[in-house]
Amino acid sequence: MPRSRKGLAFVVAAIWIGATLLTTSLSAAWAEGELPAPAGEVLLSIQGNVGKRNADSGAQLDFAMLESIGFVTRTITTQWTPSAVFQGVSGKDLVEYLDIDGDYLLAIAHDDYEVSIPLSDLIKHDTVFAVSMDGERLSIKNKGPVWLVYANDNRPSISPELLNARMIWQLHTLVSQ
Repeated sequence: MPRSRKGLAFVVAAIWIGATLLTTSLSAAWAEGELPAPAGEVLLSIQGNVGKRNADSGAQLDFAMLESIGFVTRTITTQWTPSAVFQGVSGKDLVEYLDIDGDYLLAIAHDDYEVSIPLSDLIKHDTVFAVSMDGERLSIKNKGPVWLVYANDNRPSISPELLNARMIWQLHTLVSQ
């Protein structure tokens, strides 16, 4: 019995050391402006003027990478939802983390819908690149995998029609311009 406990302790120690080294190297790479390649399905691509990159065109982010930026939770009322709890990355955090530059972002959805969004909206207003609504991950069938929503309390003073047009769902690509 003592040998199996020693063997188990060795395996646990090896896994812990490996995980620590991997986390340290990922953190160092992210801090230096490099992003690791996504391990899972790419949910959001950011192209153009992007400081942190993991592809020639810009940054490609999977769920784990979005989550590592830090999720926020907001209760938001939209034309399509009477009141829903959204979780995802704040627009401001995404812009700052990836060092996105430009005046506008062209947002492109899976159904080829496109809308131009001022980059300042993401910085000045409480926007969320939502990946879940009411505790359920968003999918293409329910406005996902990413839905850009503006929180109720800090929306820009623009027409409701333009605001609704900017709350793009099935979002997959942002292009800084």
